[in-house]
Amino acid sequence: MAVWHPWRARGFTRDFWILSLGWFIAALGFAISIPFLAIYFSSELGLTKSEIGLFFVGIAVIRAISQAVGGEMSDRLGRYGLVLHSQSARSVSFVLLGMAIGFKWGFWPVAILFGTNAVFGSLFMPAVNALVSDMLPPEQRLHGYAIARSASNLGWAVGPAIGGFMATTSYASLFYISAILSVGSLVVFWLYFTPPPVIVNQDRFKYTDLLAVKDDKFLATHAVLTLVLYLVVAQAQQYKICQTSLNPYF
Repeated sequence: MAVWHPWRARGFTRDFWILSLGWFIAALGFAISIPFLAIYFSSELGLTKSEIGLFFVGIAVIRAISQAVGGEMSDRLGRYGLVLHSQSARSVSFVLLGMAIGFKWGFWPVAILFGTNAVFGSLFMPAVNALVSDMLPPEQRLHGYAIARSASNLGWAVGPAIGGFMATTSYASLFYISAILSVGSLVVFWLYFTPPPVIVNQDRFKYTDLLAVKDDKFLATHAVLTLVLYLVVAQAQQYKICQTSLNPYF
């Protein structure tokens, strides 16, 4: 009699569920601390809401560029190695962010360290997304991406709730916890995940390739609607930050 394993539910392998778990822990670590950085800037450093908004605009541009670079690196250097190295670097940057906040190094050290963390996070995302595609056959990818991204979104849902309780004690402690969780994600990928065979793409990415979206009306429509959606989401998040910065325990 065949033995049923829970990780084979819906035909997915053990490694797929481990990848989803590692992605959940990575998102949880990021979400515990990062949403409270704007509150720290406002309540502790006295930045205005406009200055905080400009800072996060700059970070968004950095993340967009870094994700394009991360996609190229994952094709050329391999997804698995990029996942491990990016999580290692994020762990270190979280520790340094905790130190910068705890020892009151000021705005610029925190901004530079957060920007560095954002870069490595942006390298992680294309690599882990590509791993889902590499390890699943075409007929499973739709459900596979839905499950993996749901695991990531669950981390984003749970993280701020935990961070809200911790923020009343110390902003620095949030980043130390993020570092621990990032190490936990690294351990999950390193010890328990078996990467699929390496897929190397020799095609060179050029930023002008992004213009090809105009040739596919469905993809172009999807991109425009996604842009509008995230503009609305960003406005809602910024409003919440403004409300919370007025009362850190809102």
